[in-house]
Amino acid sequence: MKKNTFEWLKEVDSTALQQSIKNMDRVYQGFFKLKRGYPKFKNRHHSRQSYQTTTAEIKSKKLFLAKMGLIEIRGFREFDGELKTVTVSKEANQYHASLLFDERLERWCSFTVSLGGRVVNSLSI
Repeated sequence: MKKNTFEWLKEVDSTALQQSIKNMDRVYQGFFKLKRGYPKFKNRHHSRQSYQTTTAEIKSKKLFLAKMGLIEIRGFREFDGELKTVTVSKEANQYHASLLFDERLERWCSFTVSLGGRVVNSLSI
C-alpha cells in the first residue's frame, strides 16, 4: 500500500477514530452474540453527529480539542474535578459540547423528589 493512501486519517483526532471502532464493535457484538437485532445506521433524517474524546483540556476558560485548537466556551462554570470525557455533537447546524468531570465529594448527601405526595426519585450521592 502506498504511504499516502490514508493520509486523510491524520486530519481527525485519533481518539475519535478509536471510539468509533469501539462503538461499531459493541453494536456488532450485540447483533451476533446477544441477538439484539440489526444495527441502526445514521441516515439523513436521523443523523445525530457526535464524537467523544478524552484528550480535551480546559485552558483559560477555553476548551482545547486536538486537531481543532482552542474553542471559546459560553456558559462555563468552574469545576474542581478532573475532566474525563468531552462529547461534541452537531444538531441543527450548531455544535454543543458536553463535558464530564470526575469531582470528588467530601461529604455524602441524599435527597428525595416527590410530586403530589408520591415519591418519584430517591438518590444518594
